[in-house]
Amino acid sequence: MNIGGMTKSGNTLYVVDNDGFFDQLSEIDLATNTVSLIRDDPQMITMNSSSDLEMRGSVIRILNGGASQM
Repeated sequence: MNIGGMTKSGNTLYVVDNDGFFDQLSEIDLATNTVSLIRDDPQMITMNSSSDLEMRGSVIRILNGGASQM
């Protein structure tokens, strides 16, 4: 795992992993230590070298360093 960014909301930690081959977004329930995959992108089309996360309400924004976009 190569953590590109993380953000916390309540008892949930959101983590983006950018291992260089494909990126994935996971959530970790801190109360139960359960990890769930929210989204993966094997072709790196929507998530490309993700480097940071931001939570606004119920929306997670991902900064894509490889595509220079948010």
